[in-house]
Amino acid sequence: MMQPIGPPGRNELIPMVFQFLVDECGIAIPRIEKADKRFVSEVEGMKHVIIEPSRNHFDYVYVREDLVLLSGNKYRSKRNHINQLVRQYSFSYTTLEEKYVKDSLDLQEKWCQMRRCEDDLDLMDEWEAVQEILEHYQSLDVMGGVIIIENRVEAFTVGERLNENTAVIHIEKANPEIPGLYPMINQQFCEKALKDITYVNREQDLGIEGLRNAKLSYYPDHFEEKYQIRMV
Repeated sequence: MMQPIGPPGRNELIPMVFQFLVDECGIAIPRIEKADKRFVSEVEGMKHVIIEPSRNHFDYVYVREDLVLLSGNKYRSKRNHINQLVRQYSFSYTTLEEKYVKDSLDLQEKWCQMRRCEDDLDLMDEWEAVQEILEHYQSLDVMGGVIIIENRVEAFTVGERLNENTAVIHIEKANPEIPGLYPMINQQFCEKALKDITYVNREQDLGIEGLRNAKLSYYPDHFEEKYQIRMV
């Protein structure tokens, strides 16, 4: 299960949660996944409980200005990719609006065909989540952006404000056949849509090596750590 929500004192629910998982779900070793530091601080010291970091679920948090300026030698490859895109294509960035939803869905479907999503349950789950958020884009408290090349959506992103100084990016997709689109959509969205934001949370890597390398290549300021809590 996910961690219980509510005010401090949630540790008192742990035995009930674990017993439910054993009795009703038949889980031999019950556990709570993706627990945050605040919840862990309530649980620490409980008997018959082990707390372990879940590195695959750490959120990557960046300084927004770093993602916009891409300054210094460490971001040279990002700037090179963006410059390659600028040299080869005439493009425009604009806010994601209802008129771009269908083209964004088409791009996601094309991306899935290239990545063979049907052979990967995680990618299929992601595809369903992307479809859900785009189809209900106007009714959700989210914001997004697209990159247009030759009147087609070739990259899109969707995020939202978490609090006064942090935004989170939920979706970022681009045509993999066009170099430079991923760093460009990220840079443009952070610059144009997140002007009053200090930090950008780009979520976890799920233990996928390529995704982890990509997120590390942007040099996170810090991680939002998550933990697994299990009964012994």
